[in-house]
Amino acid sequence: MIVCLDSAAIIGAFRSRKTESLEAWLEKQEGVITCDVVRAEIRSGILGTSNQETRDLQESWYQDTFAVIPSRQMDRPLCEQAAILAGAARRNGYQARIDDALVAAAAKAAGAIVATANVKHFEQFGVEAVNPLKAD
Repeated sequence: MIVCLDSAAIIGAFRSRKTESLEAWLEKQEGVITCDVVRAEIRSGILGTSNQETRDLQESWYQDTFAVIPSRQMDRPLCEQAAILAGAARRNGYQARIDDALVAAAAKAAGAIVATANVKHFEQFGVEAVNPLKAD
């Protein structure tokens, strides 16, 4: 399957020290993409880390692993699709976040499922999601 990697999966892997587990899971997939909003979330988190040793380790992982993953640009059609998804979710009583809607729209455009630690965040958009840190 093709997966669209969400920031929650990466953050969860960093926090639980399971980046190797995440990498192994990603290698088993047919294809892996992400989107620009996830790239910005991860990059800003790494650059904002005050502990130099942790920042260096995360930066190394970013350059070696994440930076090479293709990224869906946040263009107007993708943003419009995210707005449609978020609006529909809100009409159905969800607290839809636009960053999650952007990831969902990128996944839909690529025919991918979302790899995230927050599976429930994506159910509201009608997008299949899986937690790679808990997947078999």
